[in-house]
Amino acid sequence: MKPEKPPVKGNATKRRGWHPKEWGHSTRWRGPTLKEANGIMGWLLLGLLWFWALGAFTPTPKMLPPNPGQQTMLDSLEAVLKQHLKPMPQDTGYTNYPGRQNTRPTYRAPQTFAFDPNTADSLTLLQLGFSPGLARSILNYRRAGGRLQTKADLAKIYYLPTRLYKRLAPYISLPDSAPPASTTPVAYTAPLPLTAFNVNTAPATTWRQIKGVGPVLAARIMHYRQALGGFVRLEQLKEVYRLPDSVYQQIQAHGYISQSFAPQPLALNAWPIDSLVQHPYIRYNLARALVNYRTQHGPYQSSADLLQLHLIDSTWLHKMAPYLGPLAPTPRP
Repeated sequence: MKPEKPPVKGNATKRRGWHPKEWGHSTRWRGPTLKEANGIMGWLLLGLLWFWALGAFTPTPKMLPPNPGQQTMLDSLEAVLKQHLKPMPQDTGYTNYPGRQNTRPTYRAPQTFAFDPNTADSLTLLQLGFSPGLARSILNYRRAGGRLQTKADLAKIYYLPTRLYKRLAPYISLPDSAPPASTTPVAYTAPLPLTAFNVNTAPATTWRQIKGVGPVLAARIMHYRQALGGFVRLEQLKEVYRLPDSVYQQIQAHGYISQSFAPQPLALNAWPIDSLVQHPYIRYNLARALVNYRTQHGPYQSSADLLQLHLIDSTWLHKMAPYLGPLAPTPRP
């Protein structure tokens, strides 16, 4: 006889656990069964067949020609549109306004010809191979009263490529070096007493009579006056680059503006971007927006047309009122 097993504590029989090994199954998944694979392939074939049937049996819409009455109506509508609508200028490149004329200069191969960086405009600089940023930097430097004396001064401009300077150096209409300073002693002459003067007609000699104004600052004031179109308020002299407050106080004490003076008006309906950006109150983005709006909607008729641009507000319009000519708004009460 076999010996009896000792009784199991607790339950009379041992229950199986949750682990698959205790049930005789492997712990690794060995892929779908044959029935599962046949079912997956069947559903894929049914899906492909449904897509094929959807494209094969869907009727294609046909465009019917218009009848004589509709054709006559379309011809008359086309004639009215051609008569009343202006043709949209053809795009020549990238522009922020789709369908409008591109005012940016198109790319062309750089040219080489004699030029003076103190008088060349932005279009000339772009033709020579300057980037728009470099051309704008040179114009801003000249607008602030700066002037290049030698060819080497052009090479000191920030971010000017050395290869570009070497290519243009023979064509720069400037001396290679500054003339030697004179060693002859200059006789001292007492400055003339400063009297009342017209700030819109005063020459450089008058400006240099002011204490603290040298030839550079005098040229800077006259250059700003020319770019502005004339001073209409003495406070505008504060806008001159690096004008000391002590100099402004002397100008305010002795300078005046004639009551009959009329500043040079801006031709907003005729000037291109290169001419508009020469004004100190008009930046490149605003000049481009002015020309684009004029190209699309026609000439400006009043100051209300300028307020359609999001870059223009009532403060700018009031400051520019003396320079707008017939477009000047009604003065503030």
